[in-house]
Amino acid sequence: MATADTGSFRVHLQSLVDFARELENQLDALRRPADRLTVLGGRPLALGQFVPALPMAQRHVATADQMQDLLVGVRHAVAFAEEVTRTIATEYARHDEQIAASFRSLGTEAVVPTPAGGTVYVSQTVRNG
Repeated sequence: MATADTGSFRVHLQSLVDFARELENQLDALRRPADRLTVLGGRPLALGQFVPALPMAQRHVATADQMQDLLVGVRHAVAFAEEVTRTIATEYARHDEQIAASFRSLGTEAVVPTPAGGTVYVSQTVRNG
């Protein structure tokens, strides 16, 4: 979330972790259709012995294979998004801990506020040109 005119933004770590968990759940949910498509593409339909049956069965297998390929692509994209989200959350948490440790190293009089809700405040200089 960007803040007005300060060149900084806030990151809510728990939201990132929750989002990564949801992506993981979606990845698990994609396994069931993938398994079903494997079964559908693995055996031709018993359509009978009439003339159009063979091309229809071949199209059925080809369609199941195409859907399987698309689903594999979706699963890879969701897995990548989950990995990136977890990496970002981990790095922000590490960065936050490093800053807190720096404050603690200044002595016992330094007070390090813990942001409510796991929000990390990151200051960033914005340069034009």
